[in-house]
Amino acid sequence: KFGTWTYGANPTAPPAEIPSSLAVNADKPAFTIAVATDDSLEDIAKKINDSKGGVQASVLEISGQFQLLLTADSGADNAIEITTDTPASLSEFEFKASVDNSNITETQRGGDSKLKLNGLEITRESNNITDVIQGLDFTLNKTDIGNPITFSITQDKSTAEQAVRDLVTAYNLFFETAGNLTGVKTDENNQLVKGELASDGTAKDIVSRIRQTIGSIADGLSATDEFNSLTHVGIRTKQDGTLEIIEADLRAAFDNNFDKMSRLFATDLSSSSSFMSVAEGSFSQDAVPGMYTVNVTQAPTKGVLTGGALDPTFDFSTGTNTFSIKVDGTDSGQITLTGNYATAEELAADMQSQINGDSALSAVNALVDVRIVGGVLQIESRQYGSNSNISFTAASVDFTAKAGIDTSTANTTGLDVIGTINGEAAFGAGNILLPAVGSAAYGLNITIKEGVPLTDYTFTFTRGVAGDINNLINDTLARQGSITAKEELIAKQQEALKGDQIKLDNSMTAYQARLSRQFIAMEKIIA
Repeated sequence: KFGTWTYGANPTAPPAEIPSSLAVNADKPAFTIAVATDDSLEDIAKKINDSKGGVQASVLEISGQFQLLLTADSGADNAIEITTDTPASLSEFEFKASVDNSNITETQRGGDSKLKLNGLEITRESNNITDVIQGLDFTLNKTDIGNPITFSITQDKSTAEQAVRDLVTAYNLFFETAGNLTGVKTDENNQLVKGELASDGTAKDIVSRIRQTIGSIADGLSATDEFNSLTHVGIRTKQDGTLEIIEADLRAAFDNNFDKMSRLFATDLSSSSSFMSVAEGSFSQDAVPGMYTVNVTQAPTKGVLTGGALDPTFDFSTGTNTFSIKVDGTDSGQITLTGNYATAEELAADMQSQINGDSALSAVNALVDVRIVGGVLQIESRQYGSNSNISFTAASVDFTAKAGIDTSTANTTGLDVIGTINGEAAFGAGNILLPAVGSAAYGLNITIKEGVPLTDYTFTFTRGVAGDINNLINDTLARQGSITAKEELIAKQQEALKGDQIKLDNSMTAYQARLSRQFIAMEKIIA
């Protein structure tokens, strides 16, 4: 198990302190390994590592003796407790509360990193800090008390600016190459020279569509948007069809309207409510940019089971306290509670850790949250929808008496979200609302939060210039795209020409044979 140790004085020191109680980390699943009578230390280490439970095991040779080294993840809540169901055989591996753990040396206690940000004290399990300042990750290398570090954050616009310039360069290269292939020009002798694809309608159509995309208002933006086409950021079309950058206009756009420019170049999915978020799915290229109205008529929920009265002592160290649980259709193995818990919250934390650590449940990510609600245990699935359900398939008499839960305890199955998109019924799967196949929004995934008020919401989908070009290129190069279709047509024409060539060769051979016969007959007559 994992958790936070509280230490007390050791009456038989050394060491001076021994673990006295463990506050279980509910978010860190416990795990079990089976040790065979003929297992070596290497075998045990391999089983621990193969469990991928958050402990790294290795075997070291120290002064001619082999020792098992266990290393947990950093953080005070990730300290290790080791117990066994066969202490007569495996007691030398145990590390638990209020006993002589002299067979095991705790070489380093788990601890959190601590820092102050603008005077606010922050603790984290790791030295890699990723969630304190949005968009900024940093690493703590050493303690440096009393010496503050000051830094500032500014937007790096240079990468985006270079990407815009690269777009112009790439388009001009494409336009020049395509012009040589599809156009007609005069050579040094003032003779007309046609490009190799000058008479190819497919090639000309592709060039025309890309030119139109570059020069049009980006999909999803309107004529009233301040930045809706490349001309608004200083990118203009010259007389010869290539693009040029008006430096003053581009500089002004980046300096004064950097945020607004993002919708012109990149895909934007914005929602009217924090209860709803929108993301692109596998078929997002089929979605039509624009504004959509989502009406939620049923909010998503999770499967929940609520127990009865708890034994006020929270003592599960006596008797047989075993149970098996089914989470979202998957059965767990037998789980045993052995603790004498100080509070109901400690009981809930240990129960959650052991359920989520069950190998059958963790293999399919069927996880739960266990909490105390109204003085009783409440177990909730982490999955939304009609497949979300909690039930107990076995419970010992002692467990039922203490936890207030048995195989007949009532439960509530979760609900799928139900709603419409632009008035058209959508498909709800858990907390995901999927537009109807073939509808304008098909290809977008809408996530609805639990407890969402049943009303109308809106979201806007724009692709931007980059999205439009990307879609056009994907369509053109797709298996069923125009280039593939033209290649298949040319291949068929080549096959037909081969047949025609064979017929022509056969006809010429026959004609040659006939002429030969006629000339031989004429020669005989003349002779």
